[in-house]
Amino acid sequence: MENGARAYSTDAYAAALIVLPACLLVGLLSATMVRETYCRPQR
Repeated sequence: MENGARAYSTDAYAAALIVLPACLLVGLLSATMVRETYCRPQR
């Protein structure tokens, strides 16, 4: 801690930011699998 604030290494930031592109890919893949129903009831 420096002056009461946590100090993280650049490796810690890099490891945390790897999660963002992974979530982006999961979100894009999920969005392509959603089917548009145009508000019609589905059986």
